[in-house]
Amino acid sequence: MWLSTLSSAGGSGLVVRDVETAPNGAAAVRQITAVSPDVIPLDLNMPIMSGLDVLECLNQHGIRILVVIATQEDDIKAADVGAVAKLSKPFEVDQLVDAVAVALRGSPQ
Repeated sequence: MWLSTLSSAGGSGLVVRDVETAPNGAAAVRQITAVSPDVIPLDLNMPIMSGLDVLECLNQHGIRILVVIATQEDDIKAADVGAVAKLSKPFEVDQLVDAVAVALRGSPQ
């Protein structure tokens, strides 16, 4: 999982200010609450606490952050789990960058 603090840089470019990783879902929740990232690319298949459990925990605590989910499951839709976009695994880095850019463009800055 990546916790990314990003911002738009004119046009369609992105400026990455900070990127953090978490080894599991429980650590991700701790980091998210401490850092408050702009967008979270979130793998749904993580140890200790799944990505879906991370989303549920964030919602229970009223934490609203843009989330791009990554999964191999075809039947999961981003909107159904509170995410703004979905990446089908495996994916390329440019697909991740595009999904994050779309998420940021759709959010109030």
